[in-house]
Amino acid sequence: MDIEDRKCYICDKQAVETEEHFLTDCPALKATRDRYMEQFKAIRDVSSLVGIELMKQLFYPDLLKITARIVQDMYEERHLLLYKANNKQTSYRQWPKNAPIPY
Repeated sequence: MDIEDRKCYICDKQAVETEEHFLTDCPALKATRDRYMEQFKAIRDVSSLVGIELMKQLFYPDLLKITARIVQDMYEERHLLLYKANNKQTSYRQWPKNAPIPY
């Protein structure tokens, strides 16, 4: 799939759903991301970092276990949001009618 076709369907930013967007920028996943920031900060000061600079820090060995948990939780939240949108349980963000849920 071309990167231009990887639109984020769970937020209003009309952004391309890159790894950076998913991990550091998607507002729909902010609550999950924020739950883990205190754990990150206790090990390494990441409070002033954004985007790719934050991503680089998340993959240092001392943060990998926390990063793995946040990725899993964010992926599950993303999947739930897409599922709800696809089944019209919510009006989430311009989800295309009958579009498959990306895994």
